[in-house]
Amino acid sequence: MMPYIYVVILVSLALAQSTIVPATALGSTKPFLPLVAVVSWVLLRGPVSGAWWALAVGLTLDAISPIPGSFYTLPLLVAVGVVAIGRGRFFPQNIIVPWVFVAVATAVFLLTQRAMIPLSGGTVSWSVPVLAHEIVPEAALNLLWLPLLYLPLRALSRRTAGPRIDWEG
Repeated sequence: MMPYIYVVILVSLALAQSTIVPATALGSTKPFLPLVAVVSWVLLRGPVSGAWWALAVGLTLDAISPIPGSFYTLPLLVAVGVVAIGRGRFFPQNIIVPWVFVAVATAVFLLTQRAMIPLSGGTVSWSVPVLAHEIVPEAALNLLWLPLLYLPLRALSRRTAGPRIDWEG
């Protein structure tokens, strides 16, 4: 029954991101809840499980998005990779770790998306002020939403704690 709960969570996150979350925007900046959930899951259940979550929610977002290509899936998987590499260097149960990784993952996600824009014929500015204006507010909003996602996911992870899918040795 647990895989069905995960599917419901991931589809709900994708639908919420495209319908409800725009109403929570501050100015033109809105949080990206699927990223916060995926990073939380990587920290709670390991990189392989987190990569499956990133793939599932990314493909769902790509399917409902008017933007062509894997504009969500690839950046989510890249962010999972960065978090997975860093996760092995830190104690994942430390209270500060989720905050740091959500901030880093937000930057990685947005930079990866930005790098994909020229593939569809768009142009991108890589100036530091433009990047900071885009990354810092979204990272701040993601950090505000972190407790609302991390704490229930931590409870779910503990409740469903079977064998962890992990590749660390």
